[in-house]
Amino acid sequence: EEQASFLADSSPDAYEKQVDRMLASPRYGERWAALWLDLARYADSKGYEADRERPGMWPYRDWVIQAFNRNVAYDKFVVTQLAGDLLPDATFEDQIATSFHRQTPNNDEGGTDDEEFRLIAAMDRSATTWSVLNGLTINCVQCHSHPYDPIRHVEYYKSLAFFNTSRDADLPEDTPVLRVPKDKKRYERAWSLQQEIAKLSHATVNLGRQLESQAKWMPLPISTASANEALALEWEAVNSERELAVLDKDKLSPKEKKDQRKYLLSTITEDRKRSRSQGANASIPFQVQDGEMRAAANTPGKSVYELVATADVQTITALRIEVLPATGEAARHNPEDGFIVDQVEAWVMQPNGHQDKIRFRYFVPDSEDDLKSAIARAIRFGPTTELAGGFAANPNLFRAHWIIGLPDSPMKLTRGSRIKMRVTQTQNVNDKPAHVRRARLSASSDWCWSELIRDQEYRSNLTRLSTLTRQLKKIPSVETPVMAEQPDYEKRETMEFERGNFLTKIGPALTPDVPGLFPRLPANAPRNRLTLAKWFFSPEQPLTARTAVNRYWEQLFGTGMVETLENFGSMGETPTHPELLDWLALHFEHDLHWDM
Repeated sequence: EEQASFLADSSPDAYEKQVDRMLASPRYGERWAALWLDLARYADSKGYEADRERPGMWPYRDWVIQAFNRNVAYDKFVVTQLAGDLLPDATFEDQIATSFHRQTPNNDEGGTDDEEFRLIAAMDRSATTWSVLNGLTINCVQCHSHPYDPIRHVEYYKSLAFFNTSRDADLPEDTPVLRVPKDKKRYERAWSLQQEIAKLSHATVNLGRQLESQAKWMPLPISTASANEALALEWEAVNSERELAVLDKDKLSPKEKKDQRKYLLSTITEDRKRSRSQGANASIPFQVQDGEMRAAANTPGKSVYELVATADVQTITALRIEVLPATGEAARHNPEDGFIVDQVEAWVMQPNGHQDKIRFRYFVPDSEDDLKSAIARAIRFGPTTELAGGFAANPNLFRAHWIIGLPDSPMKLTRGSRIKMRVTQTQNVNDKPAHVRRARLSASSDWCWSELIRDQEYRSNLTRLSTLTRQLKKIPSVETPVMAEQPDYEKRETMEFERGNFLTKIGPALTPDVPGLFPRLPANAPRNRLTLAKWFFSPEQPLTARTAVNRYWEQLFGTGMVETLENFGSMGETPTHPELLDWLALHFEHDLHWDM
């Protein structure tokens, strides 16, 4: 029918009309999006052994199709995907576009090293960026300097540094994610809610971190430390929402136990005496060194720690517990497995033996992830302060993590009083025990903490966060993995890996940079993904336009002028028509202004 219509059209512009008709068709975007989605390694599953589904990837696919149909210029098309989250006044769709670099595989298999696979994803982003945009085989430089092109080993890691400070961390939940409504009419509302949540979270956490850094802290030296697995099971039973499967001895298949809480509680009650007689406390080796608790590496992942500390203070307005890397400075080079704390409780132990439980009004978290988790627990279980006392380094522990408990009112302590802190852990990190191995306690008497409790704006922000989160969850949505930078206080350092081994980092921390064979980055620009993305389209950049027009030439004529589309280096094929390639590249950049 289309052919007959074309043959029947005798007008001099019949051919042009057919071209215009095809360009205006929605199928045009689908045709060219297929090429780009292959370059973006698009998939709706995570890859590796389990290859679990990623049901929220389609918004990125749709964004690419629509970008071709809207004829978005190539420079904007690429910059938005590499760094849309860093654009001033970034839009909802700018955030979706950054899923370009969240297509990397994610390994959920239990027992794998989260840091290893996080770095594999970061390296893939660097290699894909250079290969797709410049036809550069920078992945050859991971273990040694490039054998054929002038790229040094250390330059590979300077390039990796652009992609090594994103918040994703090989987690099953694919954090960070953008909640994308299934109904596009609700995009604006969902984006508005997520923007306000992010703004309030940032302000709340920054205020807490500012007060924490300015406050005067008095060490509470830990005198004894113990742990009890039975108490952890009891806590899990009371607070669990999961169903339990119990194996019947006479049947091969398990049957569901509908009320896990009752079952676990009865099991714990029957077994409590035996568990304790086996020495649940004594079986876990602890050391108290310099007032810190240090646990052995074989500490069970599910435990309730009880830390007793001397309290040579008269007034306490805030209690802080810090979890530190067991290896201290070495964690910069080789981060340790993380931890997850479900709950923090505390008591004042009077000299006469009486224990008074401390009623906390608020817990001040040290990160936005911890604040988000606290809000989620409050929504699920109700606004109980104790459940807001969880915090984590998931999946890895690079630095000290802390949480601060603020009592209802300043606590007056008598001479000889002690503080008992109970820390509950029931969750593993990537199916491995995620225990606290080193911790310390401290207290503050500063009145800023009492003022924070009375601060109506702070209280209003917490309430508002909970309300907005509930409203957002009511909008039917999918969760699309997106790029987001770590806050400054969590920024990872990038170092050179000896022979490409992530466990053997050498030299000082590296500043993000491009290989020395290329024009330099703008002198005063921040060294981040946005600066890198814009640099690819600077007039001095020699390869971006050439690589793009060569790829389109290959799609139209079957073979590129450079046959090795993704290798413009010395081991790639030389151009069959170098002058034509140069002319097309300059025409694409300067005359067409990257119009695809």
